Amino acid sequence: METIKTTLIAGLSLMGFLAVYLVSSGNSFLDFPGLIANAETKPLDKIIGVKKTDQGDVIVNLEPRKYKDGKLTVRLQLETHNVNNLHTYDYKKIIQLESGDQRISPSSVPRIGGHHNIGDLIFNIDNLSDRIKIKVSGLNRPGVREFSWP
Repeated sequence: METIKTTLIAGLSLMGFLAVYLVSSGNSFLDFPGLIANAETKPLDKIIGVKKTDQGDVIVNLEPRKYKDGKLTVRLQLETHNVNNLHTYDYKKIIQLESGDQRISPSSVPRIGGHHNIGDLIFNIDNLSDRIKIKVSGLNRPGVREFSWP
C-alpha cells in the first residue's frame, strides 16, 4: 500500500511540475497545430505569422506553414463578398515568392471558386532564406500587394 501511495505522489508531483512549466513557458506546447505545421522547418523559425491585406474588395491572408524537401507550403485564404470572378485569375502568374535573389512562381495553387477560398500554395525552392516576400499583382485592383516575413 505504501508503494502505491509513493508512486501516486510522484506521479502527481510530475504532473504538477509539467503544468507549471507549460503555463510559464508561454503555452507554446499548447499550440499543437502550430508545432505540427512548422515541424522540421528550421528555415521558418523566424518566418511566422499570418499576413493579411484587405485593400480592395478581396481580403488576402498568407501564412507560411512548412518548408521540407525543397518545398515551401504557404496557406492562401481569399475572402470577398463583391467579386464573382476570383476563379478567372491565373494565380501562378500573379503570385511570386522572393527569397534572397530568387524570384519564384508557385508550382501548385489551390482551386479557387466562390467567395471564401482556402488552400495551399507550393513553391519549389532549394535554398529558403530567413526573410521572404510574397507579391500578389493585380488581384481585383491595380498594383501589387506585398507580404514580408519577418
